[in-house]
Amino acid sequence: MKESKILFYIGCIGSILTLIISFIFFYIYYKTKNDFLNYTSSIFSNIFCGFIILSITALINYFSVRKKTLEKLLINILKISKSFHELPFLFENDYNSKEKVEQVIKKCNKILEINLVEFEEIYSEMNFLIDIKNKFRLSIYENVFRYIHKKINIIKYTLLYIENYKDNDNFFKKQLEKIQNEVFYSECKTYKEDPQNIIWDRKFEKEHIYCTNINITKNEITVVINEVYLNLIEQFDQIQKITYFNNEIKE
Repeated sequence: MKESKILFYIGCIGSILTLIISFIFFYIYYKTKNDFLNYTSSIFSNIFCGFIILSITALINYFSVRKKTLEKLLINILKISKSFHELPFLFENDYNSKEKVEQVIKKCNKILEINLVEFEEIYSEMNFLIDIKNKFRLSIYENVFRYIHKKINIIKYTLLYIENYKDNDNFFKKQLEKIQNEVFYSECKTYKEDPQNIIWDRKFEKEHIYCTNINITKNEITVVINEVYLNLIEQFDQIQKITYFNNEIKE
């Protein structure tokens, strides 16, 4: 993308300069009837055409590479969001289940297998044509690359603590809760008659609910939202629209 962008700018600047120079030489020839000036004007006219072809070729190549790069980014976002989506949520009673805890740790280790090197290469390839202040590129960095790095690093170092202090049940539970809090948003409310009438602190759609837990004896209901998954899917939708030019977001 960067090479095509540079070539496009060179072609645009070169075509403007050669057009001006060609016009100047032709104007002087028109006044003086000097054949050498007419010949020189023709040379710059041909160079101008060459720069125009360079600009068009560079622009076509830019949009081709742009699409491929953003599509690679979309594929990686889907893979990573899927890994986070597979991470189970632990309700209070689940911490006593060795099987469920081991499942969480297993899925966390799977998240750590994500190849971030390829992810970084995609970011280094991104260089948008009209994004002069790099606002769009930095926005992707903050909302996708940095966001994912942060979540994965927290999981990585928390798992190290868990491995070193797995005999300490209280500490072990706190570290697992830390991972859960980084990935999920949960909210517990009591209800009198119908759970449908509950007013939640946070607004969300039904399809955003990752899982629920109802305690009939206490008249309590807990909803869980996988925040990381939802955030990545939201970014996926925005980048997908930009990739295929079907929205009003500008680079």
